[in-house]
Amino acid sequence: MKTVGVITEYDGYNGKIVDKQKKVYELYKKNILDESLKQGDIVEFEDEEYKGVEVTKRLAFFVKKYKDN
Repeated sequence: MKTVGVITEYDGYNGKIVDKQKKVYELYKKNILDESLKQGDIVEFEDEEYKGVEVTKRLAFFVKKYKDN
């Protein structure tokens, strides 16, 4: 399922995406399909929750600019 959100932080390598429900997702350069992304862009992505021993993170994969059909 695709999720839509806004890039709130991005330094060219790592960042954060926030969706409409205010959930925060980790953004990594290796998961970006569109190299022209920047802070403030609306994007669509697939999300996954990573559960480690001490931490739980939401990750964004296959990130690209959102195109409203």
